[in-house]
Amino acid sequence: MKKPYLLSLIFNILFVFSAYTQSTTLVGKKAQTLLNCLNTLHYKEVELNDSTANKLFQKFIENLDASYLFLLEQDLQQLSAYRDSLDDDIVEFSNKLIEETTFIFKKRLHQADSLVDLILNQTFNYEKVEVLDIKEASSKYEKTENELYEKWRKLLKSRVLEGLFVSSIDSLDVFELPKADLFLNENKSIAKTRYKAKKHINRIVEYSEGLDIFVHLAFLNAITYLYDPHTTFFTSEMKDEFEESLSKETYKFGIRTLTNKNDEIEIEAIAIGGPAWRSGALEIGDVIVSVKPLNKDEIDLTYADRSDFGEILTNTDNRIIDFTVRKKNGTLKTVNLKKEKLKSENNRSRSFILNGNRKIGYIYLPSFYTSFGDISQSGAARDVLKDLIKLQQDSIKGIILDLRNNGGGSAEEATNIISSFLKKKTFAEFVRRVMRNQKLTNNNNGVIYNGPLIVLVNNASASASELVAAVF
Repeated sequence: MKKPYLLSLIFNILFVFSAYTQSTTLVGKKAQTLLNCLNTLHYKEVELNDSTANKLFQKFIENLDASYLFLLEQDLQQLSAYRDSLDDDIVEFSNKLIEETTFIFKKRLHQADSLVDLILNQTFNYEKVEVLDIKEASSKYEKTENELYEKWRKLLKSRVLEGLFVSSIDSLDVFELPKADLFLNENKSIAKTRYKAKKHINRIVEYSEGLDIFVHLAFLNAITYLYDPHTTFFTSEMKDEFEESLSKETYKFGIRTLTNKNDEIEIEAIAIGGPAWRSGALEIGDVIVSVKPLNKDEIDLTYADRSDFGEILTNTDNRIIDFTVRKKNGTLKTVNLKKEKLKSENNRSRSFILNGNRKIGYIYLPSFYTSFGDISQSGAARDVLKDLIKLQQDSIKGIILDLRNNGGGSAEEATNIISSFLKKKTFAEFVRRVMRNQKLTNNNNGVIYNGPLIVLVNNASASASELVAAVF
């Protein structure tokens, strides 16, 4: 009976090793392909040498552990052995650094998870005055495991105290509360601190495509950073998520939530016609206590906030979820919902008239969303065109195009919007180092509006927004 079991065990080990070897070999090829692509299409040329290898190594480590909470100085010293040969390793498809880093990083992540439990299972001494220099703690790697323990202990203690003060904020003067009253919610604050800390760790450990892929992405995005800080490597799944974020229709469950006075996630609104509305089982005021995505473990939301909940809902893997809610009468109900395409409230232009001494048309554009070839859907340019036609029917004397907090999107949509205002045939040019430069030209048959125009931008306006503002 023992021999078949042993053979099965050996087969599984070989299979996992083979799959991992293929995976690490693949990242070497991707790195080389990425470099070739960037050196062809990017305006900046990067030569792989010892200097760039050093920058690549530093950014790679930063991408992995930007919070300085996992790795130790000795880990960096061990990994630094591969620093100077990184340029040669990429050319030769070698993945020694990636393999070694994945092994060390996985070990440190599990240690951090154990530290959280070890520290939060103990009693904090709140009488002892301690100092936590956040700037210093988030800018250096600790030398020893004891020093790393102390960093985690002080950080978790500060988070617990922060939770205690936040939970007592309704008091007229929280600093004059009796100590006993202040610590009434200590257990809740500890539990919430544990939830947040473990979520930060598990976000990496339980990365949807695997921890090794998380490390690979950190390395590939370190390569793109050599060219500029705004170029990012996407997996096919990330590309799909990005395109969905720029669509007027996104997959949703049709609910909007708020955080109620008890710090719970409560349903604030239900989209008419959406999955939640059609189920007939959910109501405004229901408290969502847990969710269970298809083929995944149930997630307790007791200590989650709306951002945690939002991450679960927007995850493209979570298309089908069981929502367990607490009704107003205290009973629990589980409802199975499947995401459907609904109109995005965020990705659509809005326009109206500003009445003052003169009528001014105002158009707010949150992003340069696009239909990605779906002719049944309109992109940002077509919507802005409709806004322009509608506003001009009210005899406006000027237009304000508000691109504040617009992070960009489709360059084609931006080009088409510019074409609605400008007569000139060519208004911008993409400069390329190797290939022929690309001219951005007027795509419309005629100008839709040629009156006074103000374009509003701020420090959060980027990419296509900067292009539009620069042209005008």
